Amino acid sequence: MQRSLQRDAAARQEAEARRRQNMMAINDFIDMQLRSADQLDKNGDGKVSQQEYIALAGPADGPQAQGLPPFELRKKISLIKFGEIDTNKDGILDRVEITAHAVNQFMQMDLNKDHYLNEEEFKKAQDAEQQKLRALVQTMAPAPAPAQPPRPAPAPAPSQSSSKSDDDKSKSSGKSDEKSKTDGKQ
Repeated sequence: MQRSLQRDAAARQEAEARRRQNMMAINDFIDMQLRSADQLDKNGDGKVSQQEYIALAGPADGPQAQGLPPFELRKKISLIKFGEIDTNKDGILDRVEITAHAVNQFMQMDLNKDHYLNEEEFKKAQDAEQQKLRALVQTMAPAPAPAQPPRPAPAPAPSQSSSKSDDDKSKSSGKSDEKSKTDGKQ
């Protein structure tokens, strides 16, 4: 009887292992995040500074930067993300902060709460992050200049005769105004 129970338990564990084969556990996710941070850590001190993190913004110019938003915008987005991870606001990401961020991110990504991330959960998290970035870019990008309506053609210059008549009118109206003022005084 005991051997039968052990065989059943082993079969269940094997089936569970096969099911979880293409999934990532939280410790694997944390390790992945820490390895990414180690790649950013150029001076090898085990910490990521703001300057090192800005490398995620990509190149400032050149052929690699073509098709990307302006570098200043990408840099601002990187600094916003840096600020989200830098919980103690000392300007440096240490392994504790990176691990805490990875755990938080894992918990948000694990939609079915089985403590594993599958391909579908990764895809949904990636799509959500892209939407968040697009919204952020829209709020940060300068507004395009409004299209100016076409200007009407300039009016033809008034002829000399019409300007004289306008002057005459203003003179005569001035005289009549003066006359009415003097009439009102009497």
